[in-house]
Amino acid sequence: MLRFEVIINNEPRIIAGFDEVRVLTAILSYRAADPEDEDNKDDDLCLSAGGLIHHGKHDYEYLDWVKRSLKIGDTIKIRVVESDEVTPPIRKERRDPDFVAKEQRRYYENLKQEYGEA
Repeated sequence: MLRFEVIINNEPRIIAGFDEVRVLTAILSYRAADPEDEDNKDDDLCLSAGGLIHHGKHDYEYLDWVKRSLKIGDTIKIRVVESDEVTPPIRKERRDPDFVAKEQRRYYENLKQEYGEA
């Protein structure tokens, strides 16, 4: 199956992915500091590799293999591979489908209130 092989600074490789994963991501992001915002005074440079397993309506399992701050000079290699090998995720989170459905409905109702009906 399709996997992402992630290597950071020649450290041991991480193989992200599962056969059941419907979404697999590798994201390198940078956010500049905001001197006017006390909570965001530092630059943020990070790498994440994660996935999503769909178990049913409103029933998703979120997985993380990499969630890491980076610094200037770090080397990142991401290669698309086919492999049966997988590194265990560092985080798995499955939310209660009833809770998710209620939160989506609440969000929808708030948007309707703010913007009116289309």
